[in-house]
Amino acid sequence: CRRMKYFADKHEATDAEPDLKNENGISLPTEIPRDKVRSITFVQHQNVPTDAADWDASIIGNRSVIGWATASSDQGLVDITYGSAGRKPRAPRDSYYLFSDFFSLSDIDLVNLDTSDIKYMFDMFSRCASLESLNLSSLDISGVESLSGIFNGCTSLRSV
Repeated sequence: CRRMKYFADKHEATDAEPDLKNENGISLPTEIPRDKVRSITFVQHQNVPTDAADWDASIIGNRSVIGWATASSDQGLVDITYGSAGRKPRAPRDSYYLFSDFFSLSDIDLVNLDTSDIKYMFDMFSRCASLESLNLSSLDISGVESLSGIFNGCTSLRSV
C-alpha cells in the first residue's frame, strides 16, 4: 500500500463551526480523482490513522473539518473519512453536487453528518453509478428547498 502524502503542514483546529467545503463537490485533494473513491464516512473525531493522507476540508481553512484517505480493500480505490473534533461535520447550506460524480462510490455513511442547515440538495448524489442503497434516515431536511435531480444517474440505486 503506497502512502499518499498531500499536505505536510499541520494546523490546530479551532472551536469554529465544523462546516464542510463545497466547491462543485465535497473537498478532495487533486491527487484523488472522484472516480477512485469507494466509500465516504463522517465521524466526530479527528484521529487520522498513521497510514492515511489528510487535508483541510473546512470552509474557512482552519482544520475544523479534516478529510483523510486510506487505501480501500478494492484495489486502486480509496476510502475517505471526514471528521470534526467532538461534533458532527456540518454540510454546507448549498450542498448541491456535494457527492456527484463519485462513479465508484458504493458506500456512504451519513449518520454523523449534520444536515440541519442545508437549503439546496439538487444533484447531491448525481452520477453515483455504483451506489446500490442509501440510508437517509439520519438527515434533517426540514429546511431544504430543492431536491431536484438528487439521484440523477444513480443507475444502480435500488434502495433509499
